[in-house]
Amino acid sequence: MHVLIVDNGSRYLTQLKHVFAKDQVEAINWKKVGSKVARDTDLVVLSGGHSFSVVDHPEKWKNEVAFIRKCKKPIIGICLGFELISYAYGSTLKRMKNKEKGTIQITMGTKKFHVFENHRWVVEKTGPKLLSLAQSKDGVEAIRHRKKPIYGFQFHPEMFVRKTDGKRLFSQVIRTIKGK
Repeated sequence: MHVLIVDNGSRYLTQLKHVFAKDQVEAINWKKVGSKVARDTDLVVLSGGHSFSVVDHPEKWKNEVAFIRKCKKPIIGICLGFELISYAYGSTLKRMKNKEKGTIQITMGTKKFHVFENHRWVVEKTGPKLLSLAQSKDGVEAIRHRKKPIYGFQFHPEMFVRKTDGKRLFSQVIRTIKGK
């Protein structure tokens, strides 16, 4: 599988590349995103980032938001990538009073999972084209587009922190995208 990682300034890029160690991986800077970058790609992964929020800097992210809306390939967004997908499809994002970093519990249906988080923004309400798949005490933690193969995680599934379920949840989404 050919995976394109759009690096939004992630501190965890090495860990994210490791997730796809058996695949052909290409990473590009978020500033180079355009309609043609994903032409020969099987999956686009939008990484997390720590420099600029989507809400406070919409002009900086306008190309990536347009890319998300137009892309015909499967997309997975992580942390900031999740927030970009959410923003692109009309979700409500809110700045948290305190940054969330560490392991937290999320609820998906009737099941509870533990995941690693490192963020200061939350999705309070998803836009009409998105479905909320998981929640935490803070807000929405996982989404999927109603019609397109687009998924997002507020948490960091690429961080294989002991006793967390992020890797398993990430693998399930990748298997769904691959059709297995």
